Amino acid sequence: MATLILGGGSQIGLQLAKLLGEAGKPVIFGSRSGTRVPEGTLSVRFDWDDPATFGAAFALGQKIDYVYLLGPSHDHDPLLKVKPFIDLAVRKEVKRFIVLSEGGGHTEKGPDSKKANNLIKNIVEKGPVGFIAVQDIAEIAFKAITDVESLPNKEPILVGPELVSYQEVAAILTEVLGREITYKVISVEEKAKRYEQLGLPKEFVADITQIEESLDDGFDVKLAADPRTIRGKLGIRQWIEQNKAAFV
Repeated sequence: MATLILGGGSQIGLQLAKLLGEAGKPVIFGSRSGTRVPEGTLSVRFDWDDPATFGAAFALGQKIDYVYLLGPSHDHDPLLKVKPFIDLAVRKEVKRFIVLSEGGGHTEKGPDSKKANNLIKNIVEKGPVGFIAVQDIAEIAFKAITDVESLPNKEPILVGPELVSYQEVAAILTEVLGREITYKVISVEEKAKRYEQLGLPKEFVADITQIEESLDDGFDVKLAADPRTIRGKLGIRQWIEQNKAAFV
């Protein structure tokens, strides 16, 4: 009864694989690059842009009951690529899909964006954000696989244990790192241009910036109050302290 982790090379995928491994649950890694595969873990090449790779995990001969699914992150309509795989997995009698969907743009590079110039840029002026740690997301995905009845519902909303502004994040970074980190509000147009320079499609960029703009209207405040919401455990200060070395 293996779990197939798609987007296995992601930080969440790696953390989920660790939790499953510690619990003695078999894991199959599916990733485009084939790098960052935990030692002793079965892995296959999986690429959302190459449907020929969709059946590789099932060809290994292990019964796959669960799929952790991280869809193509830069597609405006990811279902176009995801549905053919889901149809195949259903035919292979997969019991449950654990799907991670994003409420806004993010990067798993973590500290990298703060190392170069000690400056954080975004379009959010004062709106609080429910930053949630990779570990917390992975733990909830783990429960969805091993103890789904412990979750409050089948479509939980995940937010961090606290709501903090970008200005507060900059202040905490300054205190913990011992050097000044500043936050600069930029225009929607400048942020969109930065996303487009990263190669993101214009439709996707429009979605991201719209969600980021909504933070100033209390978007994450409303999410935090939603009865479907699960709050993470790791606060922003604790996360920065744990990852302090990566900011150097």
